[in-house]
Amino acid sequence: MARRLVEEGAGSFETSGVVCVAQAIDTYLAIARRRMNEARVADINPDV
Repeated sequence: MARRLVEEGAGSFETSGVVCVAQAIDTYLAIARRRMNEARVADINPDV
């Protein structure tokens, strides 16, 4: 049985862990020299 990672209630928003992980990697060396690889992690505060 799959566990829900996001639960919504009356005026509240809860998560059971990391919401989103995205990573952008440049495949061309010339472009990679100009930009760094990026890794972003979204973390939502349940008290908002």
